[in-house]
Amino acid sequence: MSLVTRFKSLKQPSSGFFRIACSEPCEFGRHEEVQKGILWNVSVLGAYVVFKSPLPAVGETGLLSFCLPGDADRISCRARVAWINPSSIFKGCGTIAVSLPCGCGVQFLDLGLPDRSRIEARVNQAQLTSR
Repeated sequence: MSLVTRFKSLKQPSSGFFRIACSEPCEFGRHEEVQKGILWNVSVLGAYVVFKSPLPAVGETGLLSFCLPGDADRISCRARVAWINPSSIFKGCGTIAVSLPCGCGVQFLDLGLPDRSRIEARVNQAQLTSR
């Protein structure tokens, strides 16, 4: 299955900003307190990151570093934890958004224009193929 085909089934948010599914390793944190996670989905505004507990706190800021699927060039920017989705009693599900695993939504704070353009191009490509 191609990457573009996988994007079709992703439920889109009410914000109107299309997002794409991912499964890429990422890092979030400050200095020596970096937490490894998995980039679950991404849009031009932010991303959902899967973490094992403990989750970062809402409002926490740090450097988020990741690659888009099939692209070796890293994207790094400051990000803020906008919301958390703690583990539920059901394995692999979050408490707030049960369709997502345990993790958090992060908002990009200073995503550079070249990186935003790369994400936007990938999202637009996926959006065109999902019609």
